[in-house]
Amino acid sequence: MRSRHPERGSVESADDVELTGVGLLLIGGGADVIREGLDAGVIDELAIIVAPVILGGGKALFDGFTKSLDLEHIGVRQTQWATLIEYRLKK
Repeated sequence: MRSRHPERGSVESADDVELTGVGLLLIGGGADVIREGLDAGVIDELAIIVAPVILGGGKALFDGFTKSLDLEHIGVRQTQWATLIEYRLKK
């Protein structure tokens, strides 16, 4: 996981997220980054973009993830190229 806070510099791992001291931190990435954040407990909401694959393939989002998650569906948006599905983690 890698992110950047404009005043506090780089966030290299899930452990660093809490050290930023910010109320909202957006993390972009693929399945590996999402699983790392979920496993560390630093993700409150997920915005998952599903797009058709023309060549090649992607990774399964929860493949190998062993924690149980209680997700609340909070929205869906569609474009001609992709679908955005939003969830909130119930705690």
